[in-house]
Amino acid sequence: LIMVGSDDSLGGAKSAEKLAASYRERGGLSDVEVIIYEDARHEIFNELNKEEVAADLVAWLGSHLPAPAK
Repeated sequence: LIMVGSDDSLGGAKSAEKLAASYRERGGLSDVEVIIYEDARHEIFNELNKEEVAADLVAWLGSHLPAPAK
């Protein structure tokens, strides 16, 4: 999972898409997802929509990790 703000001055959406492509092509990974948050900058967990960002991360983790043993 790659999460980035569209206004991230350290790379932004274009860099995130390049990184994802590299993971797929050179790394051989097939399950690569990119989420770009419009109008967000570099620290997406400190933006106004931080609840949405956290919820997206938790949902992604929930769909990719095994359920805890009971």
